[in-house]
Amino acid sequence: GGGGGAGALHFLGRLDAPSSGLVLCAATQEAYMALRLLQETHRIEREYVVLCHGRLPTGPQTVSARIRAAPYEASVVSDYGQPAVTYLVPILYLRRKRTSDPETSGEDEVCTLVVISIRTGRKHQIRCHLAHLGHPVVCDARYAPQHFAADRAWCPRNFLHRYRLAAGRLRTGECADVGGGARPLEASVGLPADLRAVLGGLEPEEAAPVAMPVTDMLNLWALGTSTPPAFCHWSAAATAAAAAGELGRPSGV
Repeated sequence: GGGGGAGALHFLGRLDAPSSGLVLCAATQEAYMALRLLQETHRIEREYVVLCHGRLPTGPQTVSARIRAAPYEASVVSDYGQPAVTYLVPILYLRRKRTSDPETSGEDEVCTLVVISIRTGRKHQIRCHLAHLGHPVVCDARYAPQHFAADRAWCPRNFLHRYRLAAGRLRTGECADVGGGARPLEASVGLPADLRAVLGGLEPEEAAPVAMPVTDMLNLWALGTSTPPAFCHWSAAATAAAAAGELGRPSGV
């Protein structure tokens, strides 16, 4: 942003190319400074939906692994990096037939649709953390080069989309331009057409890791039938599914 005059937009953060989704910006310098305060005190919720390789374990998970970043290079998990915290909830397991490799032709590949919230915003944080877990983002040439050529045949780009942003409450008087104690700012947007088409070409497993019908979840994300709920909703649904599984398990198992 320039001098903060009328019409100048001040952006907070960015998206990795070629990811998609919402970007937070302020129309005035005062609003920008107030939003920066919210961001630096972890009162801005940044939430994503990602398709990653493999079967992530069920239930809410926290990845707390330092990330070392450098210009023009991939980020890496390192003890010498900056603190980085990612929260994730697997919500759907999906299968696709592998046909390009003669050795695996006919075998199903499992991918996980996962909802993510980040506490910190390090460079490539989500992509780096998922690769560190052994479940890289689908069609990610930088962090999953071993999958990229095959992924490009069925997914046009990184399957990483920021679907929700919310700014926590400001104390009255902090900034009139951002509401000053009114309801939190919130915006949500579903998957774009190219990523919806990717999901439409996959087969969901009947057993879901969250307490929600599989058909409803697939319609929500692949068809855009309604606004995707916040991360806390998915976390609660995963916790409920885990509790139901424990209740239904015979004693002593």
